[in-house]
Amino acid sequence: MIEAIAEDSKAKEKVDLEVITFNTEEQVCVKIEAQELYNLVDETTGKIKPDFEQRLQFNCSGATPTAYALAVAVDDLRNRYEKLKESSKAPKSPILFVLSDGLPEVQDDIRAEHDKLLAEQLARIKQLVGEDRLSVIAVKIGRICGEPETKWEKNHFPEMHQLMQDITGLDNDHHVRMAKDTDDIAKFFEFTSTLVKESASGKVSNINSMDLRNEHSEL
Repeated sequence: MIEAIAEDSKAKEKVDLEVITFNTEEQVCVKIEAQELYNLVDETTGKIKPDFEQRLQFNCSGATPTAYALAVAVDDLRNRYEKLKESSKAPKSPILFVLSDGLPEVQDDIRAEHDKLLAEQLARIKQLVGEDRLSVIAVKIGRICGEPETKWEKNHFPEMHQLMQDITGLDNDHHVRMAKDTDDIAKFFEFTSTLVKESASGKVSNINSMDLRNEHSEL
């Protein structure tokens, strides 16, 4: 995705990227401002330089404290938006992509705190989306999210789908996508690259009104 954006003259001028991991280990944030894209990709090979690629190595495992990641993501997006707005360079609607393979899971002693924060962030996202100041696309990853097999998976699938819909801030599931395996994830990032580039060029103006549920979505 980074390579594709760096190849696009308009995108690498305008697109800031941030990756936030959320698990039981320390939260990792990788921030890439637009001008950095000139230096991240080797012009000869078209590939990300090895020293930067190491920054993108994540070890995600354990629990799923979704609320904490959403809080960091929305805070950073809005802070960056306001900063760019001062220089008249702000995009109309920043894009947040949320990828998860299950429902939120935290230790019992922080469950109440986490659930309260999650409700607050979902309400915050819904407000920003309703004002067209944010677009969110949620991706369900793995079998439980798309083709549940066991009784437990089937019982929890509707709850997972509803959560991902709530994360998009919409009243429908038009921004909820599914990735069953690594091939689907690769296709999703191809779609992401196109969406980001089209948004940077101004060809896509109102993402929240679009139905983005499958890889063939029209941009």
